[in-house]
Amino acid sequence: MIDLIIPPSWARSPGAEVLSYTSGSHIPPTDYSEDPKDGEPFLTGPSDFINGKVSFKKYSRKAKAFCLPGDILITVKGSGTGSSAVSPIKAGISRQLTAFRPKQANLYTPEFIAYFFRLLQDSLQGAAKGAAIPGITLGDVLNKSFPVPPLKEQERIVRKIESCFEKIEAIENNLNKIEIGLEKLAISFLTRDGEWLESAPLDELTDERLERINQKNPKCRKIGVDNELGVVDLRVTGKQNFEKYKIVKQGDILYNPMRINVGSLALYNDIEDAITSPDYIVFSVRQGFSKWLIFKFLKSSFGAEEISKKLKGAVRERLYYKSLKQIEFSNPSMETHKKAERTIETINDSLISQKENLLTFISKLKESILLKAFEGRLVEQIPSEGTGHELMAKILSGKEPSKTNAVELNTKAIKSITTVKSVSPKGNKNGKK
Repeated sequence: MIDLIIPPSWARSPGAEVLSYTSGSHIPPTDYSEDPKDGEPFLTGPSDFINGKVSFKKYSRKAKAFCLPGDILITVKGSGTGSSAVSPIKAGISRQLTAFRPKQANLYTPEFIAYFFRLLQDSLQGAAKGAAIPGITLGDVLNKSFPVPPLKEQERIVRKIESCFEKIEAIENNLNKIEIGLEKLAISFLTRDGEWLESAPLDELTDERLERINQKNPKCRKIGVDNELGVVDLRVTGKQNFEKYKIVKQGDILYNPMRINVGSLALYNDIEDAITSPDYIVFSVRQGFSKWLIFKFLKSSFGAEEISKKLKGAVRERLYYKSLKQIEFSNPSMETHKKAERTIETINDSLISQKENLLTFISKLKESILLKAFEGRLVEQIPSEGTGHELMAKILSGKEPSKTNAVELNTKAIKSITTVKSVSPKGNKNGKK
């Protein structure tokens, strides 16, 4: 829960009064492709989001619902619930997304609302319900209180946030350069004079791990894979039986067969055994071969290209182990495997430690910047710009009463995510001197 204390010059309004929306609609994967010639841009979910911006990778002529230029897209179902991005153009949207926009163009700048949704992301994720496919309702958004500063102050807030985030993203880019350097180091072990070494199928270097834990509630770590963070803890709230979960041992590589094409593959390096969903693929690297060298190859652009060639499925593409083991791996000598294992593991351990600390710091820094922004502490209030109350009164007096979208806002089932409070200049919450 986020408890915001806003300046007295700001107004507040329920989301249902200031936002309109378009819910996404499902179309089968056979109705879109990655070829721009196949129609208009089509967005399927948070895999199309990068740092709050949209990356257009899919196209379709059969989209049923569309976002408009400047709309804020919120992930309302499945993995990444609560994540958001701004679309610069009209595009088709799947049922995993809902597009929100200000009802009145002169009440909000779209960027201001977009950054407010980014502040809400963790809270929206916490509000998600559903064991199989978690999701949030429209009421989880439209029943929240939205702060309303004067328009010029909104613009100054957006400029300040963007200036801060640009500096942070420069730090993140430097970290990515280090990871790219490590990828190049791994590839250097697999080539000689710019040419790939003699290859062998992964079937000759790896074995699928199929052992099940066979315990209802084992006292061990339950893990999954995030394409950015690597190994992560699985959300298993309410699950009672883990008997079919697969065992994962130190040095094993695991991946989500339906998301490996976006990098959902990781190497587990903890000493204690863990378990993962039966939907995941787990495999070990045979003794004498470098697990790090094979893992870094699969995570590289070269590995991604080979993976894409082996994907199967008419409706949704997957990569099972029987297809993965056919991938040709440029196989160096055993001595090179040993050298690569020592070198890459040492550098990677140091990099992971630094990356985890840095990403934690960056996440907290971004949250702190957004919190200050929406409590009126990032830029000063300028009396000549007016107040949010005056802005609301002007808009309400010059239009018909706002009409909320035809949606059942089941208030009994809705938990408040954001509470907005006003305080006097001296901080008395009741406005008394």
